Amino acid sequence: MKINDFAQKTGIPSSTLRFYDRKQVLVPEERLANGYRMYTENQIKQAQFIHSLRQADVSITDIQLYLTADHETKSKLVMGWRENIESKLSALHIAQKYLGGFHPENEGIYLVKWNEPRDFIWFTHTVERKMNPFHAFIESDRHKALQLGLTIMPEIYIRTHETNNTHMTGEIGFQIKSYYNEVSEEGINFESYPPTLFTTIKYPIHNEYICFHYMKVIQQYGFIPKGQKMERYESEDATYFQLMIPVMHSVN
Repeated sequence: MKINDFAQKTGIPSSTLRFYDRKQVLVPEERLANGYRMYTENQIKQAQFIHSLRQADVSITDIQLYLTADHETKSKLVMGWRENIESKLSALHIAQKYLGGFHPENEGIYLVKWNEPRDFIWFTHTVERKMNPFHAFIESDRHKALQLGLTIMPEIYIRTHETNNTHMTGEIGFQIKSYYNEVSEEGINFESYPPTLFTTIKYPIHNEYICFHYMKVIQQYGFIPKGQKMERYESEDATYFQLMIPVMHSVN
């Protein structure tokens, strides 16, 4: 049957069928001397299957792989498609929460995405509980990282793990250009941080009400933190920092 008849049989527009032909995922059974594409009844099921995958947002490249793959590879591809859809649904859910809690007066709250893994070195400290207690160690920790032969980014990251009435335990971190795991020294950890979507808020470093405001934001937007929140400082002498709250990992 000609392409218009095949389009009517399958419910797939002729323009889409031509596209599938150009991409070699659905080639007509025959092409006449005058250039007409000729399809058969046996191609109807395949055409509908391919088009269904496209409607499920599967890429043409993946469809090409699937059509020529063995059973094991097909299973892996399907699993990857499912994970990709779950990730997109989660991202839309976060976007819904963000827009649902957003008001014009709250323009200082943002969504920030790390698309690729990032490698970090972390230095652990237990300090007296007070305002900005970890800052006194930034310079010495940076020097230690450089002594290890690491190339580090200028930003500084701080995350607090435990707090009691008198002391705090946390980490000072620097992003590094490559993951390095041959150092075995107490108080030094290396981490490959996964692709992540953060909600971020900018604060002055001497703000005493950060915890209260943080909880208010979480409640207002309905975010569920997916890990330890971090403070990001552009430099050691920065007067503001960016509070980064992970709300979704493995963003594609």
